[in-house]
Amino acid sequence: MKYSSTYLAWLKSEITEVDLGNGYTEITAPFLDRHNDYLQIYVKELENSMYRLSDDMYTITDLKMSGLDFNTPKRKQVLQDLILKRGIKYNIKSDELYLEVSKSGLGEAQHQLFQAMLDINDLFYLNQTSIKTFFFEDVENFFHKYKIYFSKDIALKGKSGYTQSFDFLLQQNASHPERFIKLLSNPKRANIERFIFSWTDIKESRRNDSKLIVMINDQEKIKGISEHVQHLNEYGIQSVQWSEKDKHVELFA
Repeated sequence: MKYSSTYLAWLKSEITEVDLGNGYTEITAPFLDRHNDYLQIYVKELENSMYRLSDDMYTITDLKMSGLDFNTPKRKQVLQDLILKRGIKYNIKSDELYLEVSKSGLGEAQHQLFQAMLDINDLFYLNQTSIKTFFFEDVENFFHKYKIYFSKDIALKGKSGYTQSFDFLLQQNASHPERFIKLLSNPKRANIERFIFSWTDIKESRRNDSKLIVMINDQEKIKGISEHVQHLNEYGIQSVQWSEKDKHVELFA
């Protein structure tokens, strides 16, 4: 089955647009935030044939109202890295996430803004006191410990025309093909589906033996993890739980 084609068809059928007047359009996508509410963005046509897309200050304001402040250098850096990764602009005074693009860039801009909102929304789970370090740093330290060489923050244009992001890339060597790595800190169905789409969207343009490995942060007890693993396996995606990482060093070497 062409998962990416099926996904895009579903996405197109589920996205709704409402004309709010005064040049504003509200776009609702079938992506759920942690409140199980659909994500919404707002598009404004500007006078110079450009378009402004905005989250209307929702994403970061909601996190702050829930008790997650970005008042330490570490948290500020994590937020900044996510914003840069998606090519999003951030108004630090109003907490608005936004983009300004031409008409030809509207599709990609919507994709990146929605993905950024989902990524930043997941930072809420890092507010739990039991999580002492950010998962990305843990994985980097794991690679350094075993002298595993990697590139990070990989962005590739997919068959859909959208840019897909991966956390790490391990190069092909005598023992293994190239391996893309995605990190899963908040295992839920929406994130699993995003990962599958990202992979199937670029897979045809890579070598036949290229792999995607999803590293799952199971430092906290996770319900239904076996179901998530099975769903990934159905699309040829291998998963490694963080608690079992040392058993799989050879997979990354």
